[in-house]
Amino acid sequence: MIRLAFSLLALLLPILLSAGHQVTETNPAPDIPADAPFIFVNQSGYNAGAPHRFTTVNFDPDAEFIIASATTGEMLHRGNLEGPVGDFTGELESSADELVVRIGGVTSDPFRIGPWWLERVSYEGAMTFAVQSRNYVGNVTEPASHTYAWRDDHHFAFHLRTLVSQYLSHPAAYHRMASTVTYSEPIDGKWGVLAPYDESAPDIVKLIHWAADTKVTQQLTHEFFKGDLVFFLYAWPWMSEWLDEQNFRVVCDFALTHWNESEIDQAYPFDESAPDGHSLFSLKTAIGSEKGPYPPGFSILPNTLMAVVLDRTGDPRADQFREAARQQVAWIVQHIDVENPALTKGQRMSADLLMSSLATFARIDPTGLPPNFDSFIQDWSSVVIRRSANLWDFFQLTDDGHWVAYVDGHETKWNDPGSVLALPSAVLAAAELTPDRQQRTRLVEIAYAAIDHAFGRNPTGRHFSFDAPREIEGVERGWYSYYVGGVGQLDDVPFTFDGAPKAPHYPYHPEAGNISWTEGWVSFNNAFNRSLAALAYFESDLSLQRTATGISVQLRAPLNFDYSQPEPVALTVTTSSGDIERIQLLETHPLAREHTGKLPLSQEDEATPHNGTLEASPGETVKVTYAHGYYQHTAQITVE
Repeated sequence: MIRLAFSLLALLLPILLSAGHQVTETNPAPDIPADAPFIFVNQSGYNAGAPHRFTTVNFDPDAEFIIASATTGEMLHRGNLEGPVGDFTGELESSADELVVRIGGVTSDPFRIGPWWLERVSYEGAMTFAVQSRNYVGNVTEPASHTYAWRDDHHFAFHLRTLVSQYLSHPAAYHRMASTVTYSEPIDGKWGVLAPYDESAPDIVKLIHWAADTKVTQQLTHEFFKGDLVFFLYAWPWMSEWLDEQNFRVVCDFALTHWNESEIDQAYPFDESAPDGHSLFSLKTAIGSEKGPYPPGFSILPNTLMAVVLDRTGDPRADQFREAARQQVAWIVQHIDVENPALTKGQRMSADLLMSSLATFARIDPTGLPPNFDSFIQDWSSVVIRRSANLWDFFQLTDDGHWVAYVDGHETKWNDPGSVLALPSAVLAAAELTPDRQQRTRLVEIAYAAIDHAFGRNPTGRHFSFDAPREIEGVERGWYSYYVGGVGQLDDVPFTFDGAPKAPHYPYHPEAGNISWTEGWVSFNNAFNRSLAALAYFESDLSLQRTATGISVQLRAPLNFDYSQPEPVALTVTTSSGDIERIQLLETHPLAREHTGKLPLSQEDEATPHNGTLEASPGETVKVTYAHGYYQHTAQITVE
């Protein structure tokens, strides 16, 4: 049943809405009996090569399970539970058939295993949500309150941080998406200060432009907004072919003008910044509340990236930004108590900014790491692993029974899909930094378990989106309900994450049913999108090898979404003598995770760019890259 069908209902209930009551529509999927044996899987499917885990209730702790074809019933794998958790990681390749888990006479929901399955069923929906949920120019033209660019975005949606991370991590995926966005004539005081983009730009670049334009046009000087603008400046080299040079100048001038200002342009709802504390050079020592509007570490990347932007032109002011970032990192690893839930999961959908910022800082400025940096990462990771030792592989808020963010005396205060959706961004950042292979493996399991949780492996057995059964391939049960209306007016926006289990649902109480608040929020979707970016970076790999006649390039990245036809990707290969050639990579087979390609190499001719042959003499370097900036992968060899 589509949301549009309920638009009339929304019109008939203005009194309830204006009085602050939540009006919802209910999903007809039946509840799961608490005493029935049940198998919880990712209802859509699992990525080939990733962890494949599931949860069981009301079975013997060492019960035998089988993985079978849902179509033919053929048994493909046999294993035993370890307590309530089953694991068949690495046991099965990608399959064209749906699969099921069977224990005795009980069968799970069907699912698939495929190359980049999560990305295959998520990327288009994530972009559609970002396009349609914008204020004024999305699928709703009436302006929303608490809004600056996306409806109900507040100041802590971190749009540019999110969109730029997505684009940098996996540009090929966004370049090949269909274009749906066109430039909208400006509304005075809302957007229009930046010159329009070229209409040939990918949609994600158009959204990045929109996010920057709205901030500068509205003169938003909150520390989060001016810090967010630096992501636009940092990504400029990879977007400039579609944008006017004026864009860079205007955004840079605005950011530098207001960077050190302590006061701001207006009062912001739910703001937890100090009224006179908006200078991004100042040390940030405050910790935000459970709502998520003031996460620790938010200022690290704005300062780090501004230093990179200024370094590109040899601007000596770069050192001041670099030093501010280094001091913030040093303060965090010295003073943040990783055992304190308010500093780990307690920031809800913003909690990932801490660890993802530290990992990105380490990539960009490794010489600026404080002495105790590694031990901090180790301690943080140990807390996550300890608090995820449960039947869901789910990162709990505390060790003493609190599973999700709460306010004393009000266990169901927060609707909190965001902390689950953001977790992979944080956990994969820590996994990148840990040298311990066993710890790294467990962190990756926890990251993917968070995705599985959102896709049905949770105490309700429901996907976090009400409309998931009709929007996401393979999902059987969507969230209980969705908000008709709401500040963000997300009723008819596809791929909206509506709700998540509340405290009374854990560890396993499906009988609690549809309790407390349910409402989609752009900040929840942005949290998921940052995790998509982190997954793309973490799972991608690039290699370059010498062959008898040339060079061979292999790229593993989330590119194979259509298993029925080739999806090529072109990369640029360069040499230290100045040759530049394009190489086309193709899947090695229909269900491959890798793309490969070859180029002939000549050691005798002078470098001639773009002639289809790589010219490089012995001792020269050959290099290929994929993705950009802090999410770039590089491979190189020396010609012998």
